[in-house]
Amino acid sequence: MPCQSIHSPNRSGVSCALALALLLLLCPGQAQADKVSELSTQLLSGSSAKDQTKAARLLGKSHDARALKPLVKALKSTHLQVRQAAAYALGGLGDSRALPALQRTTRDSNRDVRKAATESIGIIKHNSSARVTSGSGRVSRIRVNGREAPRLTARKPKVHLQIRSTGDESKAKVSKRVRRGRAQSLRQHMLAGIASTNHFTSNTAIASEFKLPLYNLDLSIVRLDTIVNGPWIELHCEIRVAISNRKGKMVSFLTGGAKTQVPRKTFKPEFEASMRKEALAGAAKGIHADLLRYLIKNTGV
Repeated sequence: MPCQSIHSPNRSGVSCALALALLLLLCPGQAQADKVSELSTQLLSGSSAKDQTKAARLLGKSHDARALKPLVKALKSTHLQVRQAAAYALGGLGDSRALPALQRTTRDSNRDVRKAATESIGIIKHNSSARVTSGSGRVSRIRVNGREAPRLTARKPKVHLQIRSTGDESKAKVSKRVRRGRAQSLRQHMLAGIASTNHFTSNTAIASEFKLPLYNLDLSIVRLDTIVNGPWIELHCEIRVAISNRKGKMVSFLTGGAKTQVPRKTFKPEFEASMRKEALAGAAKGIHADLLRYLIKNTGV
């Protein structure tokens, strides 16, 4: 029977409580929808970060697809605790449509927020891979819930990658603080690459469950400088990756790079920072692809 509003001529607290209880019994779906709507409003326009954080956590436990949109919006909150709570909540929600937003959040300015986004990506991908029939090797189409379009399930990861160290060994004359910032940026680019590839995982719990082989990565920026090349101003970035196994034995080295360029006529010094970021991101993307090819070809995984 369709749900209808219940009005009572008696305005006492007892009557209101009885009316609410009857509404919950007759219309549980409507009550759930109202709760999700209420929490979404509290998350995006709550009076305090504490209230918004609480709303994010409850939305993550709701398992309601309507919680996806407000939680994704909350990833851009000015309050880091709200962004962190929203990232974790999206992992609890388990909706694969959150993956692009979570991958962007792995580049957040706050370390705890980046960690929350990375862990949630692992949880969502793990939950997807668990739906693949064991031993079949097939990728099947499933529907996560009635509101989500069919999508491909993720394959079970085959390699556990752990970033052991990152550093900036380039010859650029910059402070230790700047070098640490560049190394951290490289680390986040690589973590995002690992999270975006079903073949790899950086999640220790998932790796332990599937008994995956471990490979350690030591990342170094070996070049990050600006040169003049004819009519162009170019920024070159080169990265080295040392690969070792679980016992710490060195397996191989990989190197890769990328460059960005701007015409000398239009170049301005303030362009250099964005060129540097673009070159670093491009080099990290390239070395990640080389790493994937190397492990598949040479380790049999």
